[in-house]
Amino acid sequence: MALLGVAAVSAVAGVIVGVRAAEARALARWEDNPDPTLGEPTTLVGEETTITTRDGGSLHVVSAGQGPVAVLAHGITANVDEWAPVAKRLVAAGVRVVAYDERGHGRSRPGSGGCTLEALGTDLLDVLAIVAPRDAILVGHSMGGIAILSALDQAPDVVNQCRGVALVATVARARDDRFTRLQVRVVSSELPPRLMSNERHGRVLARSGYGDSPSVAMLDGTRRNWMTTPTATRAGFIRAMRGFDLLEVVSRLTCPAVVVCGDRDKVTPLAENEAIAARLPNGTIDVVAGAGHVIIKEQPDRVAQDVLRLAGHDLAAAPPNAWASTT
Repeated sequence: MALLGVAAVSAVAGVIVGVRAAEARALARWEDNPDPTLGEPTTLVGEETTITTRDGGSLHVVSAGQGPVAVLAHGITANVDEWAPVAKRLVAAGVRVVAYDERGHGRSRPGSGGCTLEALGTDLLDVLAIVAPRDAILVGHSMGGIAILSALDQAPDVVNQCRGVALVATVARARDDRFTRLQVRVVSSELPPRLMSNERHGRVLARSGYGDSPSVAMLDGTRRNWMTTPTATRAGFIRAMRGFDLLEVVSRLTCPAVVVCGDRDKVTPLAENEAIAARLPNGTIDVVAGAGHVIIKEQPDRVAQDVLRLAGHDLAAAPPNAWASTT
């Protein structure tokens, strides 16, 4: 028995050493990966305002540029700065961007409605009513895409008055089984931010959100998002998304639309994006090879170009690297 115990301990130690070695090798590779936004501002700078939601919450809004309006809704644990790479390109090409922190994220606060999918939709409708009630381009990444579908479910006439909709790396439904319930419990706990605070473990965990070649700067950005988002916000939205189904709502989206997704997305898989695109009455899908879930950082040119097509603009017409200094 003693020998078996020693053998077991040795085996566990070997596994730990092997895992650490694998992490070290992975981290070394990521250090060498180029960052497509290297040298560009990582903060979205512009005019800052606050919108009061219908349930008494507050939304922090940042606006920049001139031209057709693009309203940008980010994903869970993110904030307006997540849009900086795409927003800079849109502004440079003649589009006015309006990005807002979703309730409970960044500098926004939830109202009495809490962190629900319905509240996500009403928040977007509240933003639209103020910044561009008729001809905005709606752009939603991940949970931001769900916000658009929730708004469509509640007010299809309002959403379909928009110039276009871009659903970026998102889903319209989620399972509710034993495995997903376990995921919800883990993600809703204090464990993820604690793990993300460890540089090595956090980068390894953040890696699942990216495609072929994430940079360390991208991974650290994801780590910061997880560490700074309140647990109550993260838990509320994760629970709200368990078992939701808005797939049939997609068929009500009659304005021009595009689904943008990476073929390496492990968070909102390609098949789910294809399911959305198949139900769009007036839409297309753009599948980006090698990109993962955080495609707005991995492929900002591609995402911006898809949005600009909805606006009737072209990224190629913008001055070279104009976004690098645009505020």
